[in-house]
Amino acid sequence: MVLDTDCAVRLDTTPTTIPHWVHTLFDKRGAAQTNREYRNALVALAPDVARLIPLRRAVVEYLAWKHVEESEQGKQLTSEQKRTLTKRMKDVEDNLPSYVRATYNVLLDLDEEGNLRAQTLKSPDALGIKQGEDVRPFARIKATLKGEDRLIVDELAPELLLPGSYYELWAPGETAKKAQEILTAFAKFPRLPRFLSAQIFRNTLARGCSEGAMALRLHRPDKTFRTLWRVRPSNEELSRPELEVLPAEQAELTELDPVLLTPGILPNLWKSPTEPILLYNMADYYNGKNAPTLKEGLLVAAVSKGVQLGILWVRTPTRSYLKELLPVDALTDTLELLAPPPALKSEDLLPNVIPNVWDNKEAELDTMWSTVGAERGYAVPWVLMTEAIEIGLQQRLWEVSPNSIWPCGEDRAGQVVLTLGVKSKVKESHHGIQSPLPNDTVTAGGAITALELSKIADILSDLTTETPSLTFSYELFITAKGEGADTASIKLNAILGKASSKIKFGG
Repeated sequence: MVLDTDCAVRLDTTPTTIPHWVHTLFDKRGAAQTNREYRNALVALAPDVARLIPLRRAVVEYLAWKHVEESEQGKQLTSEQKRTLTKRMKDVEDNLPSYVRATYNVLLDLDEEGNLRAQTLKSPDALGIKQGEDVRPFARIKATLKGEDRLIVDELAPELLLPGSYYELWAPGETAKKAQEILTAFAKFPRLPRFLSAQIFRNTLARGCSEGAMALRLHRPDKTFRTLWRVRPSNEELSRPELEVLPAEQAELTELDPVLLTPGILPNLWKSPTEPILLYNMADYYNGKNAPTLKEGLLVAAVSKGVQLGILWVRTPTRSYLKELLPVDALTDTLELLAPPPALKSEDLLPNVIPNVWDNKEAELDTMWSTVGAERGYAVPWVLMTEAIEIGLQQRLWEVSPNSIWPCGEDRAGQVVLTLGVKSKVKESHHGIQSPLPNDTVTAGGAITALELSKIADILSDLTTETPSLTFSYELFITAKGEGADTASIKLNAILGKASSKIKFGG
């Protein structure tokens, strides 16, 4: 705040002479003059008594010339006299800002002991402010207090807001504290620096939460709560009065992003990105030491979601799962979790790579699947097989025999036979009609998840940008599998019709 000239400070005395009412301003508030609780939040700019005389003289001179201009005598001045009057008024007026800046040169705030102190506002050169940068008093006050560690103008290290910090914000045994209480402590206690703005404090919380140094907890009206950790909270969440800050080891998570379970995200969770971790060991990681504890069932739900999203791969001695629903009976303590395996290339399924699978240019899909798994040393996820087969069909490396069911689930892999030696490039629609595919045409396809499908629309324009000479067309194939699929066409077509009437189940 900027103080009136009645609050001018004498810096040429020992101790500095600060008017009584300035002390009152820092100590009391309101008409009732109650004790001011947040004294440390106040910073003031006051005039220097020694520099008031030149300022007042300049103001009086300007007002005098102004009076002459507006008086009856002023109206009778000659043109030359009026030009002289105008010039002198402008000279004084142009110099007034420099007089004000020179006079308002005293910075007032509380020292670490809570005593009101006054100091001369340092020059831009003394503060290291470069030419062209802001040299106004506010910028110089910020630079001065920042240099003294009395003002926080950037994000703090989040750990400084937690127990054990030299700021001593927490009482012994305290395990959670409202964020608002922490913020107000910096405005209340002179031993602490002050935040330039509440947003800087909120940014510090957001960084601490996203980096895992702390957890944040939001209480709901029904007495349940939501805990945030290793996520970036919204500004609205950070501004809510009920927000609590907790050391990470004191928190219980109510939600868990599956991305946090993947290799390279959490320290010391995975020994190696290529080595599996048991579900039991992952659960033990969330023990209140390495990371917060977890609400019952949360880890299993996150693992299941991660598998469905394709960011986690889990396997048992006889089966592996990726981009699919994970059965409940597979979620045992000894379940192995891994980063997704490398994709299976269609070329790796040809006779020159796995000749023992092919007989007279034909191969049974279940035999091919088990052979690939034996060569890789693990059960290959079914989705990798289907993706490789689909790409091979698009590339015309093989075709599915007429009596086979394709696409299909892994339980029907034994009913699928692939045949080599496709005589001509053909394009098969979902109606089963075949038409020649020109030599200057290529197609792309493969089994994808719903999440991947939602991303396709975002990159279609990139195809045209990258190859403007090509013309693109699109066909969509959707497979619905499960009990009642044959009778659900009407309902499903009604939903698809919201996007396009050209896409229908049942022909």
